[in-house]
Amino acid sequence: MHNDNLNIGLDIGTSKIRVVILRPNLEGGCDVLGVGSAPSKGLRKGSIINIDAAVGATKEALHQASVMSGVNIKSANVSISGAHSKNINSRGIVAIRGSSVMAKDVERAMDSACAVSIPAGYKVLHVLPKEFTIDEHSGIKDPMGMSGVRLEVDVNIVLILSSAYSNIVAICDKLGLAISGIHLEQLASAEATLSDDERDMGVILIDNGGGTTNIAVIKNSALIYSNTLQIGGYNYTRDLSIGLSMPEAEAERIKIEHGVVNMDIVDPSNIIPIPSVGRKEERQTSLEVIASILYARGEEVYKILLHDLADKGFVHDAGAGVVLTGGASSLLGLDKLASDTLSMSVRTGSNSTLGLSGFTDYVEDPSYSVALGLALILFKNREPIRSKAPKVPRKRQQNKGRYKSSRSPVSSNNTNPRHAYDDGSSTKHTTEKVFGAIGRWFKEFF
Repeated sequence: MHNDNLNIGLDIGTSKIRVVILRPNLEGGCDVLGVGSAPSKGLRKGSIINIDAAVGATKEALHQASVMSGVNIKSANVSISGAHSKNINSRGIVAIRGSSVMAKDVERAMDSACAVSIPAGYKVLHVLPKEFTIDEHSGIKDPMGMSGVRLEVDVNIVLILSSAYSNIVAICDKLGLAISGIHLEQLASAEATLSDDERDMGVILIDNGGGTTNIAVIKNSALIYSNTLQIGGYNYTRDLSIGLSMPEAEAERIKIEHGVVNMDIVDPSNIIPIPSVGRKEERQTSLEVIASILYARGEEVYKILLHDLADKGFVHDAGAGVVLTGGASSLLGLDKLASDTLSMSVRTGSNSTLGLSGFTDYVEDPSYSVALGLALILFKNREPIRSKAPKVPRKRQQNKGRYKSSRSPVSSNNTNPRHAYDDGSSTKHTTEKVFGAIGRWFKEFF
C-alpha cells in the first residue's frame, strides 16, 4: 500500500518507540490501520545517547506497524522531546497596507515577531500565534478581512537544541525514512487528548512519560507555556527497585500490575510476593508499602509542577483544569494525587473520543497519545477524501490575494521533509521558511 493518503506518527520516547498509522475515510474521519511498539534503546531522559541503538528500536516499531497494516512505511511525522526546548514570547507590529488585513500583512507581522536573538546552539521549531490586535482591539484570533491601521501579533517561539534536532534527523536518515515534520511532544499529545472547549477555556496538559514529565499550558486555543521535568515513569520504577531491593525489571512489572498512588483505596492486608537481588528465595511485602513508595515520588513530581506553574503565573489560567496523559498516567489514583496537590480538577485523557475506527483499542491507551497526535496533525493538514466525482480546476485568479488556511500547527518543518535539514544559520532564512507557507497553520489554531 502506498503512503500517499496515510498519516503516520512516530514517537521516539524514552521508554517506548510507538508508531500509529491513520488513513482518512469518506466520512471525514480516520481509520487506525496499524500500530507498532518496541522498548526504547539508546535514549535517556528524552535524550538520544546511542543513535545505532535508537535506530534498531525504531526499526522494530516501524516493522510491527508495517506488518499489522500492510503498509511499506516511507515517511512519518516525528516527535522531539521537550527536554531540549525553550520558549520565547515575542510581539510583532506592522502597518496594514490596504483597506483590510491580507495574508501578506499577517506574514509581515509574524516576521516582525521573529526578529529576536536566538541562543547559540538552538533553532526555531515552532512559531505559535497567541492573539492578534488591530489598533486597540485585542484578543483577535482571525484578523483576515478586518479593517484597521496597525496590526500586532503575540507569538510563542519554541526553540529546540540543534544537536537534538540533528539526532532525530540522523535516526530517520539511517532508516531511509522521509520526515513529514518534527513536532514538540506536548503539541502532539494535546492534539490527541484535548477538546476544543478545553483549549479555549484554558487547560494544563501533563504528559507523564517514561523518562520525562512534559507540561503544556494552552489557553484561547494557543500554547502559552511549555516545560519538561527530567522525572518520569522510570523514576517510580527505580524507587521501587531500591526501596524493596529487587531488580528493575521486576520492579517495573510490579508497578504495572500493582501500582497505586491513592492510599485511601489500599488494603494493608494485601500481600504481594517480590523477588530478591542475588537470592533465590521469594519475599513478601504489603501493597501499602508499594503504594507509599510510589505516592512519595508522585507527590514530589506534582509539587515541583505546582511550584513551576505558580512561579510563571499560570495557576489561574486553567479554567478547564488539568488533563493527564502518557504511559505513567495509568498509575491507579494518580488523578486524585494530582488534584489534591495542584488543587485543581483533574481528568485522565482518553483517545477514545476522537471518532476513530479500525484498531482503536490500541490507541485508547494514553501511552499512544504522542504518536496518535502526530498522525492527527498530518491528517488535519490534508484535503478531505472525496468521492470519485471529477474535480473542477480553479483559475489562479480566483485565489489571488486570498489567505489559504488549514489545521496544521505552525512549524518551521511542518510538511516539507526538506525542512528537517535546515540548519537555521540565518534568522532571515529561518523566518522565510517558517512563514513562506503560513496558511498551513492558521485554521488549526484559530
